[in-house]
Amino acid sequence: MYKRQSLLGGETKKEQHFVERSLALCRKSGDLWGEAWSIFDLGHITFAQGAIERAQPLIEDASQRFMQIGILFGAYRALILLGDIQRRHSRWAEAVAFYTEALQLEQENRFGQFGADLLEGLAKIAAVLRRPGAAARLFGAGHAWRQTFGQARSFFYEPGCRRILAAARAQVAGDDWSAGYEAGRGLTSEQAMAEARQAAQALAAASLVPYPAGLTEREVEVLSLVAEGLKDQEIADQLVVSPRTVHAHLRSIYGKLGVGTRTAAAREAVQLQLV
Repeated sequence: MYKRQSLLGGETKKEQHFVERSLALCRKSGDLWGEAWSIFDLGHITFAQGAIERAQPLIEDASQRFMQIGILFGAYRALILLGDIQRRHSRWAEAVAFYTEALQLEQENRFGQFGADLLEGLAKIAAVLRRPGAAARLFGAGHAWRQTFGQARSFFYEPGCRRILAAARAQVAGDDWSAGYEAGRGLTSEQAMAEARQAAQALAAASLVPYPAGLTEREVEVLSLVAEGLKDQEIADQLVVSPRTVHAHLRSIYGKLGVGTRTAAAREAVQLQLV
């Protein structure tokens, strides 16, 4: 029987070798439970290494196996991670759909563990879609959840979480952010999940609203950072992409807005009420 151990402590190469060996042994012995968890863990490690495209089919495979053999907690974990993967692709509607499925499983089974990842995943989408009130409450609820269940945030989520938190705070006055965050921290676990379900419905609707001038979600995000005065390298660092990717987004943005400079693009962003 496959015995799960604590993964993703920072030495992902070692952990990958361990999981690959476990996967081979589980397949050889016909351990379906262990095989499903091994595939999930391999996908999780691959995601942590930044290879998102390779991680997605592994997590999808694990998710299907979990459902087939009735490991609902595994399916719950996989749905959260699939939401994270879609979020990293800036596919907000798809991410919210996966988070919503995970919320349903959590409501039916009261898993407790990893609820903070789910709350914070929705909080990050709320921040990107410029709903700082919802982001503050969900981030606060996630903080309280981690304290209640003793669950630390995975190391590879830290940089992005700090960046998105800072961007969300900048969208509102400090006192308003603090009030929302503290209100979220004061929620019980049941109240936090109810808040998350309500937020997911609102975010699902918001993510389907088209942006003006044919801009994509990612282009709006880049344009918002340009309007804040960030340079290309700073934008690349915040979005965890390459400067070349930022340049490509800017060329597309300039073409759609009919402008040729950063200043003009920032001015259009203000007029279109995107910032």
